[in-house]
Amino acid sequence: MRNVRQGGMMLGMGLLMLAGTAYAGTTPSFGAVSCAAGTAETQAAPRAVAVRAVQGRGGAQVRPAAQVTRNDKADATFELRPAADGGAEVTAVSGDLRVTKTVQATGEVVLKLASGQETVNIAITNNGTTVQRGRQRVDLPRSSRSNSRIGEARRLLADSPSVLRYRALADALINADDRTPSGIAMIITDAEVGLLTGDVGAPRRIAEHLGRRGRAGTRPAGMALDCFALMETRMTEAWTDYVSCYISVSGNILENRMQELCAVRWLVQIESYWFGFLSCTGFNW
Repeated sequence: MRNVRQGGMMLGMGLLMLAGTAYAGTTPSFGAVSCAAGTAETQAAPRAVAVRAVQGRGGAQVRPAAQVTRNDKADATFELRPAADGGAEVTAVSGDLRVTKTVQATGEVVLKLASGQETVNIAITNNGTTVQRGRQRVDLPRSSRSNSRIGEARRLLADSPSVLRYRALADALINADDRTPSGIAMIITDAEVGLLTGDVGAPRRIAEHLGRRGRAGTRPAGMALDCFALMETRMTEAWTDYVSCYISVSGNILENRMQELCAVRWLVQIESYWFGFLSCTGFNW
């Protein structure tokens, strides 16, 4: 038992060192052959929409074309496009909630929530997590994430209308079994938002949800087989690794901290796999 606990501690200390290599070598390949990415139950056929900026004195500035999809069950409309910095950008609008999420190939994420007059920004990197609501900000470095800072972040987000609406949107997408790229993107980040707000079971529930179809060997109709199968296989493996990591550190004196690191490592891996899926399939942008 002592060897297991020692092994768990060593594993936990090395988790974040490995997180950034989850999808090493992946580069964006937007503009490749398009594939339909959805199920008949959750959305209509995706359509590419070119969104252009207004003509300025210096000439026209053109934004990359976006794939626009709709999930009626969740009452949400999505736009998916390449980001200016080489990442992938997903926006979701549901009622007065607007979500903008940018993902890098490394799995690093910036999530922006806006509802009414409120804005919430959450940045997740290998070095730490930054939470900002209005002018208030809390930094949570991986190297020294104290309980007091975690509590401060939870209090900051506790009564946030934007966070509550975002989590409700993610839950609706899960219930609708949305397997579109945009839907999956919204579901993944809810794991970290849940963790930040005190829902410690959120990463486990979402990891199991994402790996479920991979274990069953099924995929949405119309999805490019190789790319989707690769993503689901990796998500299933990530879920298995997460469970092993979680169990291995149980009973450790730093159990809560180690299990949190297990969740962060899983999150960065999953975000990277999602980005790799986009690079694999392309979409005709």
